[in-house]
Amino acid sequence: MSIYTGGSYTRAVTGHGLPALAGWGYVAIDRESEVNVKTARGGASVDPMHVAFRGATLKSNNTGELTAIGEALTWIKSIPYTPGISHEICSDSSYGLDEVDI
Repeated sequence: MSIYTGGSYTRAVTGHGLPALAGWGYVAIDRESEVNVKTARGGASVDPMHVAFRGATLKSNNTGELTAIGEALTWIKSIPYTPGISHEICSDSSYGLDEVDI
């Protein structure tokens, strides 16, 4: 199974009252059938009390990337083990992948 992750960031527009936003998403695709098995997305949190908090203190594209990778790993851990199935995280962020310690 290949899991493709991504993160993004938009700066705050203070003159219009718009906050900075960081987002994340991933899609898991079965390599043999090419079927989309799971899709998830959301906003990256910098609030330590939020359930999706991953340790970041500032919103950025890296916050989004790290959140996407963390959410994908959490999903992998939550699904039943199936012998012969492996999972790979595919990201365009070497920074994000370098931070993963499994």
